[in-house]
Amino acid sequence: MKKIILVSLAAITIIGGTVIPMKETVQAATIEKDAINDIKTKSANQTIVNDQNTTNVPTDPWGRVIRTTDLPKNYKDFPYILKDIPNEMYEMKPTDFGETSTTVEVVKLPGYSKEVVDKWVGYVEKYGNQLLNVDYETLNWNWMNDLTSVMNSDHRLTKDVLKYVSAAKKNKVKIQGSLTAEPSIVTIINGYVYIRVYFKFKVINYKNKNGDVFYDSWVKMSQINKNVEYEGYTDIGLSNRVINGSIKDYKVALLASLFYNATFKKVQ
Repeated sequence: MKKIILVSLAAITIIGGTVIPMKETVQAATIEKDAINDIKTKSANQTIVNDQNTTNVPTDPWGRVIRTTDLPKNYKDFPYILKDIPNEMYEMKPTDFGETSTTVEVVKLPGYSKEVVDKWVGYVEKYGNQLLNVDYETLNWNWMNDLTSVMNSDHRLTKDVLKYVSAAKKNKVKIQGSLTAEPSIVTIINGYVYIRVYFKFKVINYKNKNGDVFYDSWVKMSQINKNVEYEGYTDIGLSNRVINGSIKDYKVALLASLFYNATFKKVQ
């Protein structure tokens, strides 16, 4: 007579054709669960540490991290030095010579505030990005109005910009670029406010290199080749044409220039 052996299915688990006692299966699952919980706990603890470290890092009014090591040679001219700004941007020589107030002095002037500087930054970035984005196929009154709206304009400015628009269309000029103003690098020289900027550009097209390419009389086209991307720094000047005005009334100067004090190189 054959013996019949009854096995409780509740006591075993079949995995890949292999019979494993339920006790061992439960133990394995418990170990795996504990390991996952341990990883989650460590991750949560690390997040808390990272948050604490971030909270303790000094930042400027715009929320950027301040550094205290590897400072530029002229660090005393600034109230602080930013982690993400290279020393070469701080150490670039001023746009002009004369009676100068460094940034550390400018921030102490009556009326100075983050709100005022934000307004200056907006004007400068609008001005620069207009000059660095030109397409003869779409160049029109809107481009001119966007440019002159942030400048101390008069009849001369409108006349000059209209002249450039006409010449750039005939010269089939195409330029692409961008400009970012740095609110923590502000100087005053001979009554003009200067904001340092980082800019990048590429001249895509023109018929005549010696014709009107940029709306800037200080540009040297001998230093610029077609379809080559460049990057660098410069200072953009702002002036005040309001009688008895304050620093709140500064806008991009009529004679502002992107290239007068620019230093730039090919993007590697």
